[in-house]
Amino acid sequence: MREHIMVAAALLGLALLLLAPAPASGFSVGFGRRSAHPAPRLEQWGLRAASSPEALVPPDPTEVPATPGPAAESAAPEKKRWRRNRRRKKSKEKVEVTTVEQLYEEVDVNGRTLGELSVIGDCEHPLDHPTAEIIRRRVAEKSKPGQRAPGDDAVVALSFEGGGMRGCVGAGIAVGLWYSGVLDACDVVYGSSAGSLIGAYVVAQQGSYNFGPEIYYDMLPLGGNSFINTAYFLRCVGLGAVSPRPNVLRELFASRMGSPVLNLSYLLDRVVKQLKPLDFDLFWEANKKQPLKIVASGLLSNQSVVLDSAAGNFGSLDELTRCMWASMLLPGITGPAVRLNTKMAGTSVSQVPWLSWGEKWGSQHMSYAGEPLGDAMIFEPIPWRSAVKEGATHVIAARTRPDGVSVVSKSSPIEKMLYRRWFSKKHKLPHMADHMVNQRHKVIYAEDVLRLNKESRKRSSLGNYDESEPHLLPIALPLGSEEIGRLEMGRKEIFEGVRRGFAAAYDQCHPDPQERGRGGIVAKEVFPDSILDRLAEDSLPEGTYYDDLPGAASKEKEPKRGIFSRLFRRNKKEVVEEEA
Repeated sequence: MREHIMVAAALLGLALLLLAPAPASGFSVGFGRRSAHPAPRLEQWGLRAASSPEALVPPDPTEVPATPGPAAESAAPEKKRWRRNRRRKKSKEKVEVTTVEQLYEEVDVNGRTLGELSVIGDCEHPLDHPTAEIIRRRVAEKSKPGQRAPGDDAVVALSFEGGGMRGCVGAGIAVGLWYSGVLDACDVVYGSSAGSLIGAYVVAQQGSYNFGPEIYYDMLPLGGNSFINTAYFLRCVGLGAVSPRPNVLRELFASRMGSPVLNLSYLLDRVVKQLKPLDFDLFWEANKKQPLKIVASGLLSNQSVVLDSAAGNFGSLDELTRCMWASMLLPGITGPAVRLNTKMAGTSVSQVPWLSWGEKWGSQHMSYAGEPLGDAMIFEPIPWRSAVKEGATHVIAARTRPDGVSVVSKSSPIEKMLYRRWFSKKHKLPHMADHMVNQRHKVIYAEDVLRLNKESRKRSSLGNYDESEPHLLPIALPLGSEEIGRLEMGRKEIFEGVRRGFAAAYDQCHPDPQERGRGGIVAKEVFPDSILDRLAEDSLPEGTYYDDLPGAASKEKEPKRGIFSRLFRRNKKEVVEEEA
């Protein structure tokens, strides 16, 4: 009864506000109405008027100049001028940036925002690229990692970009390289964010070729809200109190960080360890000859951090997935920052006291652990820099965003709220909040794309490069390819992303020039349409059932013909009808 009275009182008050007459000057109380001359409100911005207080008094709306002239023009509504400036700003063309030098000149010297720039991936794939040549030679020699031919001192690194669910493109690229016989030509594998998961399955090379991609187009969509739940997003930006979810007040006090939008526990604990288990024994044996390097971001050292077995960061499946967790930790939507214990920190992660960044509230002990770690995209979204720093002479860089798409954009207010809450308020890292709000991570990514554009044009026949420098060969979806969203959950869209990634790797890196250009045809043979005909739960291990998955829709109650029915309830007849 009390709740009904409060709602009625609120509605009555709102009605009175809407019906109230507008004051003579300033904004009216009613929503959407304003007087003819809104009073200036400089105080709310911390500004002071340059003229006397009398100059701030708006003119009387009843006084109209006798004859049109400057006085009438000055009385024109400010709103019109604002709209005119707004149209001019919108029509302003973006500055196309083609070199790294131009990028930093526009950002740091000219003061342009990334929203005013256009940085587009534009890769070439010549047959006589230095990296393509050494791959072709190693494939012909059938050499293996750790068993190269005499005189072959080159170090070829394979690096995978992440990007959330865009990692399905990287998974397709990995299968394309395996199918082309290129994986054994690589000496070391690097992975950033979701690329670290792809890299682990690449090193293991276990089971069927589609064991890794099945995680993307079967296991993750099957998880539903257990993996990605956008209902928690309001809490992530600091608006959890207004969330319509039940028990929201209880969660506000029970959890300092709130539930994550993207649940890495489902991916790394449920999928990698149970549903599509990574064979760690097989991985560990292969890792000795073709090591996996996981790249994360050090939030105190302000640089990328490489995690591997040689540095003592992992020696078991639990430790490996913990390192992946650190690399995949998207700020704000995947939970708190990761701190590796003293043993796992090894020799590559700086060890700092717990109290140095405010994680233990009110604690008095000074135990040490690794510095807080976050997603690799903060400092090294495409892990070619670490590869070069650690001695790689040739790098294959697998990108997950297609060519022809601008990789920079304007920062939204929601992003700024997300970063300031997560870094400044929750983790006491204001310097990292400034780094993200000022989009320095996107500047790094734009620089990566521009460098890879330039590196892709190296040709042995032209000699347009320095032999002493490392050689980077990018793999990217061709111009006109559809981009996969970071939080995409559509099974068909993810499956097509895997196919396109396979075709790109096949066309751009196959050692046989006659095979290049057939990537799309071979991709449909390797990943036939019949894969989508079966239900996603059919790929579960024996003894595991669909209803056992947390967050899965009940089989007893058929969902509406929306996204879940398209993902989990389609059959062959429906597929044929839709294609027809």
